[in-house]
Amino acid sequence: MSSLAILVINGQDFSGLVARNGITVTYEQRQSKEVITLDGTAHVAWIEKASLAITMHEMPYERVNALNSALIGRYIPVKYQDPKSGIVTKTFYVMDKNFGVKVVEAGRTYYDGISFTLKER
Repeated sequence: MSSLAILVINGQDFSGLVARNGITVTYEQRQSKEVITLDGTAHVAWIEKASLAITMHEMPYERVNALNSALIGRYIPVKYQDPKSGIVTKTFYVMDKNFGVKVVEAGRTYYDGISFTLKER
């Protein structure tokens, strides 16, 4: 089993750039519905959707530019390792993009503090 996080966005692999503990998967219940049967028993059903909070390593401008391009679009396909389902590809939309502080070292521009949230469609 690989020790790398799996993160493929819009067909581009960013797995090696995910920070340690850089993907946090949470779940939210949407479209909840409750029905009470004649015997008084409540039955509740909902759709569970994933949310990914992602933090990346420092990276050069070229990789930040590629990441930003991959995150453009209303809905984007993302392949990741879900704790409940294993390696899956689902459709997400992007929220809270933060490309952090820019530094220049040896003539190259680097970005740090890169984070964003993906919410399952």
